[in-house]
Amino acid sequence: MSVMHFIPELAEYLRQNRRIYTVRAYHYSTSEATVPDVGLCRRELIARLSDEDVPSLKPYVDESGFTTLKAWISKIRHFIPSGRVMYLYRVKLVYE
Repeated sequence: MSVMHFIPELAEYLRQNRRIYTVRAYHYSTSEATVPDVGLCRRELIARLSDEDVPSLKPYVDESGFTTLKAWISKIRHFIPSGRVMYLYRVKLVYE
């Protein structure tokens, strides 16, 4: 089982809301992952994304831990430079 890290604000969002959408630079199939200070979660692969697909994240913003798509994209770009393949996941808390 792998470990999945979140910045503190997003880990807190996941803990409180029991689910979050996140974009990562790595590909995993749907599987379980441990999130430090949160617990066991189920990570579900939703989509593979390219730079052109980033606007398609809009329907997921409300459950991303960000208030706007612009803020979410800014944080994504902090971790994943343009031109790299990205993956959208839904992460759900399995146990409290």
